[in-house]
Amino acid sequence: MRIAVVGSGPAGMTAAYRLHQAGHAVEVLEACDVVGGRTHAERLGPGHHCDTGAGWLTSFYNHTLALFDELGYRDLLIRPRHVRGAADLRTGGRVYRAEPDGERAAYQLLSPEERRALAAYLERVYAEQPAGLTIDLAADDRDAEAEVAPLGSSVVDYVFRPWFEGPFFTPLNRMSAAKLRSWLKAYVGATFYQVAGGMDTPWLRLAERMEVRTSAPVHAVHLRRSGGVDLELPAGARSYAGVVLACPATAATRILGEQIADVLPWLGEVRYSPEVRVYAARPAAADAALGIHLMPAGLAVGTGVRLRPGQHRAAQTACRGGAPHPVGARARCRAGAVRA
Repeated sequence: MRIAVVGSGPAGMTAAYRLHQAGHAVEVLEACDVVGGRTHAERLGPGHHCDTGAGWLTSFYNHTLALFDELGYRDLLIRPRHVRGAADLRTGGRVYRAEPDGERAAYQLLSPEERRALAAYLERVYAEQPAGLTIDLAADDRDAEAEVAPLGSSVVDYVFRPWFEGPFFTPLNRMSAAKLRSWLKAYVGATFYQVAGGMDTPWLRLAERMEVRTSAPVHAVHLRRSGGVDLELPAGARSYAGVVLACPATAATRILGEQIADVLPWLGEVRYSPEVRVYAARPAAADAALGIHLMPAGLAVGTGVRLRPGQHRAAQTACRGGAPHPVGARARCRAGAVRA
């Protein structure tokens, strides 16, 4: 059968690869001019790139790592020498460093009672939570902030906000407690990897094996009652036996139109938070990495800046050229997200 895959990110390229393996004729349709989706990396010059979306892989991404082994891509994984992430904190004009034994800097800001409460909570989660990022729906009736609030405001602000709001670009009060608990369990003993050359490198390689059309936005999909689908593209309609929508939820909602009620009614409720990604480099005798979480979390958290209401328009203006950008950086504004 002739199948269309909309989106060339990890999900789209994996779907296309598996369908091709099964003997189907597959065409990948990508709206942007590059392959990679949310793993896209901007190449700024020799030895310099900036991952504009996903920034790491981890040892509990079992299916992704198994695919890399199958494709012979394991050599692309780089194990960072030291992952600092939420380990160092800067607040009140002072930088709190992580201890040599790996203890988080945030613990220096906690009282003995708060430390004990946090330790007891983590021990309970580790005992109760299933492994492998399994979601425990019993904890899906509350948000993550309500889940950890009983541990004290310092634990929430200095431990959990940097730990989760930064990597996921989502306030704790908009995140499910079930997600927080599943990731807490998964973090135990996990190894985090970067990808040589940029997070999109595996998917660029895989795209070389597939039929991929970039700059080919799908405007709409029409499901035929007799079977098959018709896709509306700038060049005209194209017919396929089936389609895989491996694109952002907002794009899928637009493409499906009124048919969304027959597919996934809740898809139209998904929204994305703005993100700003900044790349900075400095001359150094040795390769060095620095990761600092700025407090309070509303200013900047982790690898992205979470903007306050009212700041979005200014950020979008800057992205369109209203303010200087780092040399070599190409700004991108996609689906409501601000990236640089």
